[in-house]
Amino acid sequence: MTDKGDLIVGLTLEEIEAIEGQDYSLSQRQELEAQYLENIGSNQIRPGAIVTGKLLRRVGNEVIVDINYKSEGIIPMSEFAKDEEIIPGESVDVLIETLEDQDGRVSVSKEKAHFHKVWKDIKDAYDSGSEIIGTIVRRIKGGLKVKIMGVEAFLPGSQVALRQVPYLEQFLGHDYNFWVIKLNKRRRNIVVSRRQVLEEARAEQKETLFKELEQ
Repeated sequence: MTDKGDLIVGLTLEEIEAIEGQDYSLSQRQELEAQYLENIGSNQIRPGAIVTGKLLRRVGNEVIVDINYKSEGIIPMSEFAKDEEIIPGESVDVLIETLEDQDGRVSVSKEKAHFHKVWKDIKDAYDSGSEIIGTIVRRIKGGLKVKIMGVEAFLPGSQVALRQVPYLEQFLGHDYNFWVIKLNKRRRNIVVSRRQVLEEARAEQKETLFKELEQ
């Protein structure tokens, strides 16, 4: 009989998520996490795994990366910042999306690998009700996109300020504190609120003022 401690090497993110609801002890969970971290950078080349590769070159709108596999990995150039330099030989963590498409190429994602790496910190902020700093990067339908820890979150127009703001573009490029109010890891959906941060600050100011008046 296989004990829960006899854990398999090369767990994918989906497999890690699948065991979260099972009755594992703290030590067993820690061992699973350790094995997952060891898998980053290993040769477990399969969809859902995160591996460490080396940048090779840019070709058009794609970046070629060596993932120590028979085929090279392809990262869309859109996953790099506009001013980000592609340095051959530089290490990069990527998530394997598909193995060998019709052209024999491996589709990988730098953004998705980073998302899963910072997810715990974002979820901790959500669970604890802690504020998190983000930069408003662009206007979209219904609100704004905010960059938090290198991943994008959605800021609804109703959550930008204490009152409805007709011209949201004025917030672009600015850093603010936010609360994470909704999460969906599978859909990579993060919703944040600046309004709730402002409401809490206003309530604290009122409380301080009342205390001063009572003295």
